[in-house]
Amino acid sequence: MLLNLQSEKQFGYSRDELLGEQVTIIIPAGFPGRLLVNGVRAPADALAHQFGAGLELMALRKDGSEFPIELMMSPLNSPEGLLVTAAVRDISVRRNAERHFSQMEGKYRGLLEAAPDPMVVVNQSGEIVLLNLEAERRFGYGRHELLGQKVESIIPPGVSRGAWPHLDCVQPTALRAQRIGSGIEAFVARRRDGASFDRTLR
Repeated sequence: MLLNLQSEKQFGYSRDELLGEQVTIIIPAGFPGRLLVNGVRAPADALAHQFGAGLELMALRKDGSEFPIELMMSPLNSPEGLLVTAAVRDISVRRNAERHFSQMEGKYRGLLEAAPDPMVVVNQSGEIVLLNLEAERRFGYGRHELLGQKVESIIPPGVSRGAWPHLDCVQPTALRAQRIGSGIEAFVARRRDGASFDRTLR
């Protein structure tokens, strides 16, 4: 019924070509099914749980090429009844970045597993996102027990704060460059059983 200029650019159609057409011309699957009512529920009931939630679907341009999108739907009451507005976001860049990260993670994981020392990778929130088998063995935890946990669960808070400050305070390029490659003695690294042992953080 309505569309903006960005929709014309994104899908490759002119406004006149889309007005009055079924939405399946640009979003073949997923989205239309969420708009159709099965005759048992009222339209508002059928759509209520979809509003505000981002839906990741595939869209179709006029030239036949597909691209991933995220839809944010919201209701719009009108004299014609309940209408649905859908904000369409092209997430091709995000999908490509996620794919690249997944590939890099696979390569990086291989390097971690080959290392003779316990290795952990920490994200910007200080949570453990990767670790190797030697870290499991040395700290006495299963991998599933450490993933997502704060690094302070295995390295004393004082040492971890000195080694890697939480990144929400600084830019990545300014992260304690003098620390990289230098050893930091952590005399009370903790195992699961409470025992401590000497380690050097790098």
